[in-house]
Amino acid sequence: MSGAPTLKLGLIGDNIAASRAPDLHRIAGRLNNMDVQYDRLIPKELNQTFDQIFENCRDNGYQALNITYPYKEHVVSQVAINDPMVRAIAAVNTVVFDGTLSKAYNTDYTGFIAAY
Repeated sequence: MSGAPTLKLGLIGDNIAASRAPDLHRIAGRLNNMDVQYDRLIPKELNQTFDQIFENCRDNGYQALNITYPYKEHVVSQVAINDPMVRAIAAVNTVVFDGTLSKAYNTDYTGFIAAY
């Protein structure tokens, strides 16, 4: 699209086959002149564990992942959490890969706070 590399993103969770997140992210990318790949990553369908999928994404060029049910608490042990509120919540729904570091966020919390 813009000649820039494709932004590789994904969503890991169960029961997400009908998620519109891939469409939303591709459209948002297109509107911002970015080529976005956004994959639904369902452990059972891929015959892999969450940990296997997470490691594969981290090691193979994904820039970020969204994490949903039932893995938001599971992923906490695999990421760097700098925000004390996210640490207190002990649930992560967004991971950004930065070299060997996996940075964790909880946009459910920040979105809720911003809305109210």
